[in-house]
Amino acid sequence: MVQRMTPIERAHSFGGQQRLVGIVTEPAQVQSPQQRPMVVILNSGIIHRVGPNRLGVLLAREIAVEGCRVLRFDLSGIGDSEMRPDALPPLEAAFADIREALDWAEGHLGCRSFVLVGLCSGADHAVLYSGGDPRVVGAVIMDPTVPPTAKFRWRRWIRRVTNLELWRRVFTGEASAWQRVLARPGAAEARRSRRGGPDLGSAEVRRYLEDAYRRALADSRELLAVFTDGMPSQHNYAEQLRDALPAVDFSSRCRIAYLHGADHTFSDESQRDKLLALVRSWVREAHLKLIPGVVLAACLSAEVLDLAFA
Repeated sequence: MVQRMTPIERAHSFGGQQRLVGIVTEPAQVQSPQQRPMVVILNSGIIHRVGPNRLGVLLAREIAVEGCRVLRFDLSGIGDSEMRPDALPPLEAAFADIREALDWAEGHLGCRSFVLVGLCSGADHAVLYSGGDPRVVGAVIMDPTVPPTAKFRWRRWIRRVTNLELWRRVFTGEASAWQRVLARPGAAEARRSRRGGPDLGSAEVRRYLEDAYRRALADSRELLAVFTDGMPSQHNYAEQLRDALPAVDFSSRCRIAYLHGADHTFSDESQRDKLLALVRSWVREAHLKLIPGVVLAACLSAEVLDLAFA
Protein backbone atom coordinates (compact mmCIF):
# COMPACT_ATOMS: atom_id res chain seq x y z
CA MET A 1 0.00 0.00 0.00
CA VAL A 2 1.42 3.40 -1.05
CA GLN A 3 1.50 5.93 1.78
CA ARG A 4 0.30 9.40 0.84
CA MET A 5 2.76 12.11 1.89
CA THR A 6 1.40 14.96 4.02
CA PRO A 7 1.41 18.40 2.37
CA ILE A 8 3.41 21.21 4.00
CA GLU A 9 1.47 24.21 5.34
CA ARG A 10 2.85 27.66 6.18
CA ALA A 11 1.16 30.89 7.28
CA HIS A 12 1.85 34.12 5.38
CA SER A 13 0.82 37.78 5.53
CA PHE A 14 0.69 39.86 2.38
CA GLY A 15 -1.09 42.69 0.60
CA GLY A 16 -0.96 46.37 1.51
CA GLN A 17 0.51 46.83 5.01
CA GLN A 18 0.60 43.02 5.29
CA ARG A 19 -3.12 43.10 6.19
CA LEU A 20 -4.15 39.82 4.58
CA VAL A 21 -3.45 36.46 6.21
CA GLY A 22 -3.48 33.07 4.55
CA ILE A 23 -2.13 29.54 4.59
CA VAL A 24 -0.16 28.11 1.67
CA THR A 25 -0.42 24.33 1.34
CA GLU A 26 2.58 22.97 -0.56
CA PRO A 27 2.65 19.54 -2.20
CA ALA A 28 5.03 17.18 -0.40
CA GLN A 29 6.66 16.39 -3.74
CA VAL A 30 6.34 18.46 -6.90
CA GLN A 31 8.78 18.84 -9.74
CA SER A 32 7.78 22.21 -11.21
CA PRO A 33 5.16 24.00 -9.08
CA GLN A 34 5.47 27.16 -11.19
CA GLN A 35 4.14 25.23 -14.19
CA ARG A 36 0.96 24.27 -12.36
CA PRO A 37 -1.79 26.71 -11.44
CA MET A 38 -2.03 27.79 -7.83
CA VAL A 39 -5.49 27.10 -6.41
CA VAL A 40 -6.88 29.98 -4.33
CA ILE A 41 -9.76 29.20 -1.97
CA LEU A 42 -11.93 32.19 -1.03
CA ASN A 43 -14.09 32.84 2.03
CA SER A 44 -17.68 31.62 2.14
CA GLY A 45 -19.60 34.59 3.47
CA ILE A 46 -18.04 35.64 6.78
CA ILE A 47 -16.63 32.19 7.58
CA HIS A 48 -12.85 32.37 7.91
CA ARG A 49 -10.36 30.46 5.76
CA VAL A 50 -10.92 27.09 7.48
CA GLY A 51 -14.29 26.98 5.72
CA PRO A 52 -17.61 25.47 6.81
CA ASN A 53 -17.02 22.07 8.39
CA ARG A 54 -13.28 22.58 7.66
CA LEU A 55 -14.04 22.33 3.95
CA GLY A 56 -11.31 24.80 3.00
CA VAL A 57 -8.65 22.80 4.85
CA LEU A 58 -9.79 19.50 3.36
CA LEU A 59 -9.95 20.88 -0.19
CA ALA A 60 -6.49 22.42 0.12
CA ARG A 61 -4.89 19.18 1.25
CA GLU A 62 -6.67 17.04 -1.36
CA ILE A 63 -5.73 19.38 -4.21
CA ALA A 64 -2.12 19.60 -3.01
CA VAL A 65 -1.83 15.85 -3.49
CA GLU A 66 -2.31 16.52 -7.22
CA GLY A 67 0.82 18.68 -7.21
CA CYS A 68 -0.76 22.15 -6.98
CA ARG A 69 0.05 24.81 -4.44
CA VAL A 70 -3.06 26.02 -2.62
CA LEU A 71 -3.66 29.35 -0.89
CA ARG A 72 -6.65 29.80 1.39
CA PHE A 73 -6.82 33.31 2.78
CA ASP A 74 -9.17 35.67 4.56
CA LEU A 75 -10.60 38.70 2.82
CA SER A 76 -10.31 42.03 4.64
CA GLY A 77 -12.22 42.10 7.90
CA ILE A 78 -12.68 38.33 8.06
CA GLY A 79 -10.73 35.91 10.26
CA ASP A 80 -7.18 37.17 10.84
CA SER A 81 -7.17 39.75 8.03
CA GLU A 82 -7.49 43.42 8.99
CA MET A 83 -10.00 45.85 7.53
CA ARG A 84 -9.05 47.80 4.43
CA PRO A 85 -8.14 51.45 5.09
CA ASP A 86 -9.66 52.72 1.82
CA ALA A 87 -13.35 52.06 2.58
CA LEU A 88 -14.03 50.49 -0.81
CA PRO A 89 -17.54 49.10 -1.42
CA PRO A 90 -17.70 45.39 -0.41
CA LEU A 91 -17.55 43.89 -3.90
CA GLU A 92 -14.70 46.17 -5.02
CA ALA A 93 -12.86 45.47 -1.76
CA ALA A 94 -13.11 41.71 -2.34
CA PHE A 95 -11.75 42.09 -5.87
CA ALA A 96 -8.88 44.26 -4.59
CA ASP A 97 -8.02 41.63 -1.95
CA ILE A 98 -8.01 38.82 -4.51
CA ARG A 99 -5.79 40.87 -6.82
CA GLU A 100 -3.34 41.54 -3.98
CA ALA A 101 -3.24 37.84 -3.09
CA LEU A 102 -2.49 36.86 -6.70
CA ASP A 103 0.11 39.62 -7.05
CA TRP A 104 1.89 38.32 -3.93
CA ALA A 105 1.80 34.69 -5.06
CA GLU A 106 3.16 35.69 -8.46
CA GLY A 107 5.93 37.89 -7.06
CA HIS A 108 7.03 35.75 -4.11
CA LEU A 109 6.20 32.19 -5.18
CA GLY A 110 6.58 32.46 -8.94
CA CYS A 111 3.01 31.34 -9.65
CA ARG A 112 1.88 32.35 -13.15
CA SER A 113 -1.70 31.06 -13.29
CA PHE A 114 -4.47 30.60 -10.77
CA VAL A 115 -7.67 28.69 -10.12
CA LEU A 116 -10.24 30.37 -7.86
CA VAL A 117 -12.46 28.23 -5.64
CA GLY A 118 -15.29 29.39 -3.43
CA LEU A 119 -18.54 28.33 -1.83
CA CYS A 120 -21.51 30.69 -1.90
CA SER A 121 -20.24 34.29 -1.87
CA GLY A 122 -16.72 32.97 -2.49
CA ALA A 123 -17.94 31.46 -5.72
CA ASP A 124 -19.61 34.68 -6.74
CA HIS A 125 -16.32 36.43 -6.27
CA ALA A 126 -14.51 33.71 -8.22
CA VAL A 127 -16.77 33.90 -11.27
CA LEU A 128 -17.08 37.69 -11.30
CA TYR A 129 -13.35 38.27 -10.80
CA SER A 130 -11.97 35.61 -13.12
CA GLY A 131 -13.17 37.25 -16.32
CA GLY A 132 -11.14 40.37 -15.61
CA ASP A 133 -7.74 38.85 -14.77
CA PRO A 134 -5.92 36.86 -17.47
CA ARG A 135 -3.86 35.07 -14.82
CA VAL A 136 -6.98 33.26 -13.62
CA VAL A 137 -7.28 30.01 -15.49
CA GLY A 138 -9.96 28.62 -13.35
CA ALA A 139 -12.77 29.38 -11.09
CA VAL A 140 -15.06 25.28 -8.75
CA ILE A 141 -18.87 26.50 -8.48
CA MET A 142 -20.71 24.96 -5.54
CA ASP A 143 -24.41 25.80 -5.31
CA PRO A 144 -24.34 28.88 -7.54
CA THR A 145 -27.26 31.25 -7.52
CA VAL A 146 -29.15 30.43 -10.70
CA PRO A 147 -32.20 32.22 -12.13
CA PRO A 148 -35.43 30.22 -11.86
CA THR A 149 -36.71 28.31 -14.85
CA ALA A 150 -40.11 26.84 -15.69
CA LYS A 151 -38.80 23.37 -14.89
CA PHE A 152 -37.45 24.58 -11.54
CA ARG A 153 -40.83 26.07 -10.57
CA TRP A 154 -42.70 22.93 -11.70
CA ARG A 155 -40.41 20.60 -9.75
CA ARG A 156 -40.65 22.83 -6.70
CA TRP A 157 -44.47 22.82 -6.86
CA ILE A 158 -44.57 19.03 -7.24
CA ARG A 159 -42.28 18.63 -4.24
CA ARG A 160 -44.48 20.96 -2.21
CA VAL A 161 -47.81 19.28 -2.94
CA THR A 162 -46.36 15.81 -2.29
CA ASN A 163 -44.82 16.81 1.04
CA LEU A 164 -46.61 14.68 3.63
CA GLU A 165 -45.40 16.78 6.56
CA LEU A 166 -46.85 19.89 4.91
CA TRP A 167 -50.24 18.20 4.49
CA ARG A 168 -50.16 17.06 8.12
CA ARG A 169 -49.76 20.70 9.11
CA VAL A 170 -52.62 21.66 6.79
CA PHE A 171 -54.99 19.15 8.41
CA THR A 172 -54.05 20.36 11.91
CA GLY A 173 -55.20 23.84 10.93
CA GLU A 174 -51.85 25.64 10.52
CA ALA A 175 -52.59 28.69 8.36
CA SER A 176 -49.03 29.10 7.08
CA ALA A 177 -49.16 25.56 5.69
CA TRP A 178 -52.15 26.44 3.51
CA GLN A 179 -50.29 29.52 2.30
CA ARG A 180 -47.38 27.33 1.18
CA VAL A 181 -49.68 24.91 -0.65
CA LEU A 182 -51.49 27.72 -2.45
CA ALA A 183 -48.41 29.87 -3.15
CA ARG A 184 -48.15 30.70 -6.83
CA PRO A 185 -45.00 29.87 -8.82
CA GLY A 186 -42.50 32.70 -8.54
CA ALA A 187 -43.76 33.82 -5.12
CA ALA A 188 -40.34 33.30 -3.52
CA GLU A 189 -38.64 35.57 -6.06
CA ALA A 190 -41.33 38.21 -5.54
CA ARG A 191 -40.80 38.12 -1.75
CA ARG A 192 -37.06 38.52 -2.22
CA SER A 193 -37.59 41.51 -4.48
CA ARG A 194 -39.89 43.15 -1.92
CA ARG A 195 -37.15 42.73 0.72
CA GLY A 196 -34.79 44.75 -1.47
CA GLY A 197 -32.84 41.92 -3.06
CA PRO A 198 -32.52 41.41 -6.82
CA ASP A 199 -35.33 39.60 -8.58
CA LEU A 200 -33.48 36.51 -9.79
CA GLY A 201 -36.12 35.94 -12.43
CA SER A 202 -35.76 39.42 -13.96
CA ALA A 203 -34.26 40.06 -17.38
CA GLU A 204 -31.71 42.42 -15.80
CA VAL A 205 -30.29 39.75 -13.47
CA ARG A 206 -30.29 37.17 -16.26
CA ARG A 207 -28.29 39.50 -18.53
CA TYR A 208 -25.86 40.26 -15.69
CA LEU A 209 -25.21 36.57 -15.04
CA GLU A 210 -24.94 35.76 -18.74
CA ASP A 211 -22.27 38.42 -19.12
CA ALA A 212 -20.41 37.15 -16.03
CA TYR A 213 -20.38 33.56 -17.30
CA ARG A 214 -19.35 34.59 -20.81
CA ARG A 215 -16.33 36.42 -19.42
CA ALA A 216 -15.50 33.62 -16.98
CA LEU A 217 -15.60 31.04 -19.77
CA ALA A 218 -13.59 33.10 -22.26
CA ASP A 219 -10.17 32.02 -23.54
CA SER A 220 -10.98 28.29 -23.47
CA ARG A 221 -11.46 28.17 -19.71
CA GLU A 222 -13.23 25.21 -18.11
CA LEU A 223 -16.01 25.16 -15.54
CA LEU A 224 -16.92 22.68 -12.82
CA ALA A 225 -20.33 23.42 -11.28
CA VAL A 226 -21.42 21.43 -8.23
CA PHE A 227 -24.99 21.57 -6.93
CA THR A 228 -26.54 20.10 -3.79
CA ASP A 229 -30.01 19.61 -2.31
CA GLY A 230 -29.20 22.30 0.25
CA MET A 231 -30.61 25.28 -1.69
CA PRO A 232 -34.09 24.15 -2.81
CA SER A 233 -35.36 27.73 -3.06
CA GLN A 234 -32.74 28.48 -5.74
CA HIS A 235 -32.16 25.30 -7.73
CA ASN A 236 -33.44 21.73 -7.84
CA TYR A 237 -31.96 20.03 -10.91
CA ALA A 238 -28.51 19.76 -12.45
CA GLU A 239 -29.07 21.40 -15.85
CA GLN A 240 -30.79 24.48 -14.43
CA LEU A 241 -27.64 26.54 -15.02
CA ARG A 242 -27.68 25.82 -18.76
CA ASP A 243 -31.46 26.25 -19.02
CA ALA A 244 -31.44 29.55 -17.11
CA LEU A 245 -28.67 31.11 -19.20
CA PRO A 246 -29.36 29.85 -22.73
CA ALA A 247 -27.35 32.68 -24.34
CA VAL A 248 -24.12 31.36 -22.77
CA ASP A 249 -22.13 28.82 -24.77
CA PHE A 250 -21.21 26.35 -22.03
CA SER A 251 -20.62 23.62 -24.67
CA SER A 252 -18.28 20.87 -23.49
CA ARG A 253 -16.29 23.19 -21.24
CA CYS A 254 -18.84 23.09 -18.42
CA ARG A 255 -18.97 19.99 -16.27
CA ILE A 256 -22.01 19.86 -13.97
CA ALA A 257 -22.40 17.55 -10.98
CA TYR A 258 -25.36 17.23 -8.61
CA LEU A 259 -24.70 15.69 -5.17
CA HIS A 260 -28.07 14.41 -4.01
CA GLY A 261 -28.37 14.26 -0.23
CA ALA A 262 -25.69 16.89 0.40
CA ASP A 263 -26.55 20.11 2.22
CA HIS A 264 -25.20 23.56 1.38
CA THR A 265 -22.19 23.37 3.75
CA PHE A 266 -21.43 19.65 3.28
CA SER A 267 -21.97 18.88 6.96
CA ASP A 268 -22.19 15.13 6.28
CA GLU A 269 -18.76 13.48 6.12
CA SER A 270 -19.71 11.06 3.34
CA GLN A 271 -20.93 13.96 1.18
CA ARG A 272 -17.74 15.90 1.89
CA ASP A 273 -15.76 12.87 0.75
CA LYS A 274 -17.74 12.77 -2.51
CA LEU A 275 -17.04 16.45 -3.12
CA LEU A 276 -13.33 16.08 -2.38
CA ALA A 277 -13.06 13.13 -4.74
CA LEU A 278 -14.94 15.02 -7.45
CA VAL A 279 -12.76 18.15 -7.22
CA ARG A 280 -9.53 16.17 -7.03
CA SER A 281 -10.54 14.11 -10.07
CA TRP A 282 -11.42 17.27 -11.98
CA VAL A 283 -8.07 18.86 -11.16
CA ARG A 284 -6.27 15.70 -12.28
CA GLU A 285 -8.18 15.45 -15.55
CA ALA A 286 -7.93 19.16 -16.33
CA HIS A 287 -4.26 19.45 -15.33
CA LEU A 288 -2.76 19.84 -18.80
CA LYS A 289 -5.48 22.24 -19.93
CA LEU A 290 -4.91 24.35 -16.82
CA ILE A 291 -1.39 25.34 -17.91
CA PRO A 292 -2.74 27.97 -18.44
CA GLY A 293 -6.33 28.59 -19.64
CA VAL A 294 -9.13 27.00 -17.51
CA VAL A 295 -11.88 27.74 -14.96
CA LEU A 296 -12.44 25.53 -11.90
CA ALA A 297 -15.72 27.19 -11.05
CA ALA A 298 -17.14 27.75 -7.63
CA CYS A 299 -20.47 29.30 -6.60
CA LEU A 300 -22.56 32.36 -7.31
CA SER A 301 -24.71 33.54 -4.40
CA ALA A 302 -27.40 36.13 -3.95
CA GLU A 303 -25.18 37.92 -1.40
CA VAL A 304 -22.86 39.24 -4.10
CA LEU A 305 -25.74 39.86 -6.50
CA ASP A 306 -27.24 42.07 -3.79
CA LEU A 307 -24.06 44.15 -3.88
CA ALA A 308 -23.93 44.25 -7.66
CA PHE A 309 -27.51 45.50 -7.93
CA ALA A 310 -27.45 47.76 -4.86
